[in-house]
Amino acid sequence: MNKENNNYPPSVNSHAADKIRKIYDSPNWKSSVDERLRFEEYTIPENTNDSLDQLIQWYIDKKSKMIRYSAPKLRKVFLELPPVEQRKVGLALLTGSQSDTEWVCKRLNYHQEHLFDKWVNHWHPCYTKAVEECWNKYHGTYCGKLMIQFVDEDIVRKYIDELIEKGFYFHLCRRFVNRPWFELNIEKLKGCTYINAYLSVMAKTPQGISAEEARTLLYQWIALILVYNGQKHHRLTEENVFWRDKSKRHRVINVWGLDAALYYLLCMNLSGVVKDFLNWDNDISMQYIKEHDSIKDSNTKDNEDCFRKIILKNFPEDMKYLLCINRPTYIYINSPGQPFTKPRLSPLIVSGDENEPIYLPEEENELLSSVSEREESSTKPTQEEFNRSLDRNHYFKELIDQLDLISTDSFEISEEFF
Repeated sequence: MNKENNNYPPSVNSHAADKIRKIYDSPNWKSSVDERLRFEEYTIPENTNDSLDQLIQWYIDKKSKMIRYSAPKLRKVFLELPPVEQRKVGLALLTGSQSDTEWVCKRLNYHQEHLFDKWVNHWHPCYTKAVEECWNKYHGTYCGKLMIQFVDEDIVRKYIDELIEKGFYFHLCRRFVNRPWFELNIEKLKGCTYINAYLSVMAKTPQGISAEEARTLLYQWIALILVYNGQKHHRLTEENVFWRDKSKRHRVINVWGLDAALYYLLCMNLSGVVKDFLNWDNDISMQYIKEHDSIKDSNTKDNEDCFRKIILKNFPEDMKYLLCINRPTYIYINSPGQPFTKPRLSPLIVSGDENEPIYLPEEENELLSSVSEREESSTKPTQEEFNRSLDRNHYFKELIDQLDLISTDSFEISEEFF
């Protein structure tokens, strides 16, 4: 008899099942229909006498030979337990393997168990000593983050050099940036963050960042999306990042995460930079409406491509160098919502390439050369042209009227807005 017959429940005709497996050439075949229809005699499971205390004891006793049995069961019940029992399980798991300690450290910190869930944490000061011991033993990623987030400042300071070496500089800045003893290295922070993470820290400092740097970071973000969209077979190419389902329209500021960047700039009293960027966003929107006044805006690749081209031909002259990235020497972006603050050297570079420029000459850039002379010299539509476009398309008129930032009477973001 086939060894696979050993996997059959007693009520299954193994001979018939083997024939079906051969007919369908499916060695693992089983019938979900038969599973629902057949009668199974109930047998008491072997683990019905397991208690939480017993599982914990087995796990803590490294000679019990039951660690592999108890570990998944303790993980499974951890989040559903009342606080006192949960802490018993958490402390037990922190005595285990790196896999188990990292698993529980992740859930003691702020986390989402599933996408769109609320951010929650299950921290309690009773974990302090165990987490410190885990760090000394494994130097795990989630353990390091948890220690920086919750453990007493004096304890964290003992390990600050180790934590920086292991890549936790942003997390240290996020908590200690305004402590007298903490020395902020802005260049180091730029080198380990994406733009929003960098801004979130700098927004807490007295000096913040300059208006020039803020403006550069905003256009750097948009430039990278435009550049990577032009790269065939890149994962950013197919993403319609300028479209938002709620407003049913394309806008520059629809890029995921850009709202947070504008928020951080306003926190640093850089409203002038935000105002200018929103006005540029309005100019792009009006140019798009002017050129597509007979087409209903929709989430299609053609419309997205047209919108990107309009952004490109209206890109500020002094910021066009940001489009001239140097690949493959540097990596500039992780996702449309996570452009790096400072480009990072590619792990594939050879010795000597680290001196390569971050941006190449504009005349060598294919993206810029694809924009015609006529497009480069185009100007934003006049008020009269814009109103004529609206008169020809009532859909866009209704769309504009519903949008707070664009007025049919004025092209500018008013000072009163801020």
